[in-house]
Amino acid sequence: MCINITVAETVSDDVFARIEALTHALRKTDTNFMGLAITVAWGKVRSGTISVADAEDPIREALLRLLIEDALATSNHRPCTALG
Repeated sequence: MCINITVAETVSDDVFARIEALTHALRKTDTNFMGLAITVAWGKVRSGTISVADAEDPIREALLRLLIEDALATSNHRPCTALG
């Protein structure tokens, strides 16, 4: 089982690093993601700045997309932390 996150090539290195940090934290703390391989890579995205693909669980895919979007959105309104 592998979840693939594609980050638009226009996204900053800082945002990419925050997405990676979030996925590492989720694999350690969230039972929905423990034991799963999650890859984060630069690439082309159809719309927005990220694309999440989980072929086995569309609900988990949607959850991860929302967690990433929330972490990135809230990071613009508070001091930067390891998770964004």
